[in-house]
Amino acid sequence: MQAINRQSYKPAEVLVVHDGENRDIVEQIVKSMGLVYIRGRGQGVVDAYNLAVEMSSGEIIAFTDDDAIPDQRWLEEIAGLYTDGVGAVGGAVKNKDDAQPCLVTTKIGKTGEFSGWQIVKDMIEVDHLRGANMSFSRYAILETGLFDRNFGGDGYLFESDYCLRVKRKGYRILFNPRAVVFHTESKERLIPRERSPSRRYHHKCNSTYFTLKHFAFAGNKKIILKMLLKDSARSVKSGILKFDVVYFCSFAGIIAGVANYLKLASIQNGLFYSKVS
Repeated sequence: MQAINRQSYKPAEVLVVHDGENRDIVEQIVKSMGLVYIRGRGQGVVDAYNLAVEMSSGEIIAFTDDDAIPDQRWLEEIAGLYTDGVGAVGGAVKNKDDAQPCLVTTKIGKTGEFSGWQIVKDMIEVDHLRGANMSFSRYAILETGLFDRNFGGDGYLFESDYCLRVKRKGYRILFNPRAVVFHTESKERLIPRERSPSRRYHHKCNSTYFTLKHFAFAGNKKIILKMLLKDSARSVKSGILKFDVVYFCSFAGIIAGVANYLKLASIQNGLFYSKVS
């Protein structure tokens, strides 16, 4: 929050959506710094982002995380790139001591794979941004809608999903390596990220849903189904051979992701039939 107050480009408003513990204490701290405190609805990370959108009033809405520290020129480097046709702008997410050139993936392939890895030294057009360092124009949000709450857990891939939706509305997405956010991570984590059953479940669920939602059409359907079957079989086999519950969580996540996609497809088909009937 202090990093936001030190920005060279002063924001019209700063909203802090808090969905955790000690709400009264956090609210006092936020308000003492002249920021707007918003109590979360207890419905997950993605819903907190949606709540921020609903409560905001600016023409450009920028997002970062509670464990991230934006560089002093972060907002300035973002706001300066909004011209006609630009719907989103973001930048680098780096460790505090990382002085290396910015290596990012710029493309999302036809089966949902992230590609186009390159060192970016200047502004470039990309397919997606990271949630800890992204912004959208009010116009793009009004046309695209809110973030998809089917992305559960820590919201893995929700920002990539939204960026693809923005692009399909005809907007450009720009990446500026000079718009930097430094990401920190708690050293008190009891379970490593890769060994968390809950995290593995949600990541598999979200990635399966993301792939089916955006790429299960045209000639890709058979390829994607084969990928999912192989991934499912591999997860079950590894779970049995290694007696490891994490792999079974991966399998359960795949099944849940398919269920989310089928639910979405059913809703969309229902809307379509209601329009033509």
